[in-house]
Amino acid sequence: MRAAESAQRSYPASMLAMQSGCTDSPPVVRSLHADRDEAARGRSQPSFPALNRPRRQNRPSGFGAPQGQGLCPPPTQKSRRGSSMKARIVIIGGGVMGISIAAQLARQTDALKEPIMLLERGSVGGGTSGRSSTILRQFNESRCIASMARDSLRFYSRFEDKIGRSIGFLRTGVLTLAKSQDPADIEQLEELVAMQATMGIDITRVSAREIRNLIPGAEVEAGTVGAWECSAGCVDSTRTLEAFSCLARNKGAILRPGTTVEKILVKAGRVCGVRTAEGDIQCEDVVVAAGPWTRGLLLGLGLDYPLNITRTEHLHVTNSSLKEAEAHSDPEFGMHGPESSGATSWISRDILDAALADEAGEGTKLGSCSEASVLHPTLIDPQLGFYARCDPLHARARVGRCSAGQATPVADPDHLDERIDDEFRDWVRATLSRRLPAYEDAEEVGAEVRMCTETKDSRALIGPTPEIKGLYLVSGFSGCGFKLAPSVGEGVAQMLLGQPVSAFEPEYFAPARFSALRVPG
Repeated sequence: MRAAESAQRSYPASMLAMQSGCTDSPPVVRSLHADRDEAARGRSQPSFPALNRPRRQNRPSGFGAPQGQGLCPPPTQKSRRGSSMKARIVIIGGGVMGISIAAQLARQTDALKEPIMLLERGSVGGGTSGRSSTILRQFNESRCIASMARDSLRFYSRFEDKIGRSIGFLRTGVLTLAKSQDPADIEQLEELVAMQATMGIDITRVSAREIRNLIPGAEVEAGTVGAWECSAGCVDSTRTLEAFSCLARNKGAILRPGTTVEKILVKAGRVCGVRTAEGDIQCEDVVVAAGPWTRGLLLGLGLDYPLNITRTEHLHVTNSSLKEAEAHSDPEFGMHGPESSGATSWISRDILDAALADEAGEGTKLGSCSEASVLHPTLIDPQLGFYARCDPLHARARVGRCSAGQATPVADPDHLDERIDDEFRDWVRATLSRRLPAYEDAEEVGAEVRMCTETKDSRALIGPTPEIKGLYLVSGFSGCGFKLAPSVGEGVAQMLLGQPVSAFEPEYFAPARFSALRVPG
């Protein structure tokens, strides 16, 4: 059931046209219209007050950045309440969505005449995006989301070769188990695999024996089936956010960390700017991509959209085998993926085919014998309710719940309870070792709490609000922002610039599907 047909919709070329000559990057491939675009814009910088952009911090890369600590720490700024600036579009939120949108817009606009400005209350990349698991999988019940994840995965897989900056892209492969051995659940998984194979997604239905071959030592019952994505993987959140920020800045976007938006300004039913402690910023459009803080900004306008904030816990664990594998982790570690020489993978196509064709069921090893028990694919296990993302480069695995129903509500995102419950720790140890006995001796090497923003129908809000002209929402991704960000950035830029939206289906995510409750102002 491996995909053999080409994708029905061609991959948006403009997603890879964001390249720019970053100061610490080699020359990159130019877009077809690069010369025309640069001639129209010129090479000078926007005529705005000089930004205090701090130097890059020398801190370890990887997911798990402390809340409020990101790529660009907020500068110390003095209040300029009486001052006023202008921008064409203001983006509120410096996470992966906001930065992706800023990079796409800056690529297509004149930095002098139509400046793009991104405002971040803390550090760019220092919010929930910095704590993402960054799992890039395409398997989904929605055809729309699956296609967006497919295009975004292709974008990430080619990024390092096209742009010349590392984002830590790694082809781990992703294995998603069926919800149960119930025939209805198995049939649903098989139908989704068949549907996504026709979309050009490299996905295969695997049996219990094949699952044991993909993850030697895994405890799975007879009759268990799963969806296997050989080309899927993950990125390093810190490197990715930093690379996206570099692209946005070098195309002329203005990034202002440490700038809190106090109020979105509206006149005669249309957005006219935003208010910050440094002064008002006049603009034509405002994009709210502030994650857990989005609902609070909307309440300030008297709008209450159904955005729920939840709290999830995650552990980083390691064992003796992972520590040993770390010694072998270097830039040459593993094998390159099929789509990009910049994608590292420890599971090659030949080894995969051998594992799936192992009629004897002896468990063909994925790599050397010492690596096989720990260098496993990312596992999404709805049967036991957990996910495990192996990270050999940091000698650890990230583990958390994969059921949204088990998350706890958050009343105020500014007062997040950062404590990890002992009950959760015990659950992780018991559940992980039950499926993967190789983790019986696992020890905790880190823990973190992350906030997610969700809607009641589990579909994000993307697009203009019907109540206020010029106000766009980009929120409610249920913790899956990284796997969709390139497609969302492309599509939102198309919306704002009056172009046909080809990156996703606007109606599917339209805020207009909800009636925002009017709150007394």
